[in-house]
Amino acid sequence: MLFLLTLSLANFTQSEKKSIFKSVIWVSVFIVTLSIPELIGVKLPLVTAISSQGTLSADHFVGAANLHRLQSVLAGPNAFGLYLLVLITIVLSWGKELKTPKWLIWVYFLIAILTFSRSVWIGLVVLSFVALVSRYKFRVTKVAQLIAILLIVCAGIFVLARKSATVNQIVTHGVSTNERFAEYKRIWQTRHDIGLLGRGAGDAGPTTQNRLDDGPNYWTESTYLDTFEEFGLIGLLLFISIIVLLWRKIVVAPSDNPTFRTARLLVPAFLVAGLFISLYTGQVAVYTFLLILGSADSNEEQLE
Repeated sequence: MLFLLTLSLANFTQSEKKSIFKSVIWVSVFIVTLSIPELIGVKLPLVTAISSQGTLSADHFVGAANLHRLQSVLAGPNAFGLYLLVLITIVLSWGKELKTPKWLIWVYFLIAILTFSRSVWIGLVVLSFVALVSRYKFRVTKVAQLIAILLIVCAGIFVLARKSATVNQIVTHGVSTNERFAEYKRIWQTRHDIGLLGRGAGDAGPTTQNRLDDGPNYWTESTYLDTFEEFGLIGLLLFISIIVLLWRKIVVAPSDNPTFRTARLLVPAFLVAGLFISLYTGQVAVYTFLLILGSADSNEEQLE
């Protein structure tokens, strides 16, 4: 929050924003390049005996399907996929100003798919949907048609998953789906214990994975449920209120502002992905997201 507040008070000029986002894109090219050898099972020696802990040092596969999940240096496929989700929106919105090649979007899109992160896939679908609607300003009937097509595709994937073991593994990730449903059930059964104020900051979400006091691991892999468990009903309502205010600011902002264009595409994708994953598993993605929000300024007198 301090990072976001500092950025909000900085009042960057347009030329400074261009330099910032150009640097972000160049760094992303390097990070994505490091993930490519993983396609053929080559793991670069990016960790040491001291640092090789957690998911960064591990190989990631899709269950019995034995498909490599790309992660590069982002400590896990989910974190890498969320990061690419942010980068795709930056390239889409700043590509013209920064003269970024359009094919870079498709490379990032493909790499994001190969993380086999279901929450990231859902985010990509939402991002693509919002981009299409924003680009072509579809009427309500056309939007309804697009939603119908998406539902038909989802139904087709569901049918394939019932008939193909490989597709089933890709969709369910083995026991992962069952574990999530178990967490949802736990939240519902303990909702009165969580109450209005929750269990307290740090008592849920990714921070409980490796507790030094050997306490319980409360991690639903949902940003909203983790927020509810930590801060209770009051905290969740405050969190949702911040999102609503943020969304209002983005919607009414000038459409010719590339930073706001980026936020318009990214916020819906992040909000939906957050239903199925704790966004804080991808700290780099979150900080890049905050960079976008913090540098957004509807006051265009300072552009040059």
